[in-house]
Parts: sequence; structure tokens; C-alpha cells
Amino acid sequence: MKLPFVIQQDASLKRFNTFGVEARTKWLLRVQDLALLPELLERPEWKELPMLPLGAGSNVLFTQDFDGVVVHYDSQEARRPVYAREIASGLAPGIALEDGVAARYDDERLVEVVSARPDGRAFHVDSKGERPIAVRVLF
Repeated sequence: MKLPFVIQQDASLKRFNTFGVEARTKWLLRVQDLALLPELLERPEWKELPMLPLGAGSNVLFTQDFDGVVVHYDSQEARRPVYAREIASGLAPGIALEDGVAARYDDERLVEVVSARPDGRAFHVDSKGERPIAVRVLF
């Protein structure tokens, strides 16, 4: 039986990024049941920390440690509508990346989005919907 959530402190992000680069996060929250997410995110030690929602990880390349909370939810078929619904309900806006697309951050600032596929896409997602983000094709 899978646990509905797992919380890890000083967790490795190696398996959650495109090239398997070793990076760490202050906190990693892995969630199987999204109904638990609002209560879990109210933890006092997380109030002032940046949060980064993370899917399967093939869209991310960490170049340094993340001094915040990485929230990992892995439910392929439900991911897009659930992410949109949660943002509409008050979750901070973020980005959504298709498979083979990666976002590069520097000091928690999005620097660029790259793709290993010629048709890879990325979107900024907020309460108004999705807007395309420019993607640089690597190959």
C-alpha cells in the first residue's frame, strides 16, 4: 500500500531532473492524494519558503540546490486539470512543461526553457489559464 504522502528533509532531487544532476532541496513533499495538499502546505516551517511544484521530473534541470519546498505529484492522466484547478483555488502560478522539455532556474528565477524535441512546449499557468513560454530546441 502506498502512503498518501511522504515528507523528506534535505532530500536529493537527482531522480527528479532531466540529466540526473545531484541537487538537494530543503524539503521534498511527495503527494499521492491531492486532497491532503492544502493542509500539508500549512506547515509552519514552510510558510516563508518558496515552493516548486514538480511532476515526473523529465522537464527540469537543477543546477543548484533549492532552498525551499519541492512538491511532487505524480498522476499522469490527472496532472494538467488538477494543476489548473489548484491554481484557480489559490495555488501560486507556475509553469507546465511537456515531456522532453526542461526549465533552467538560477537563484529561483527562470532563465530559459529548452527542449530535446522539436515540438516540445511550455506554458505559464495562472488563474486566467495557460500562456506559451518560448522554448529553445537543443538538437
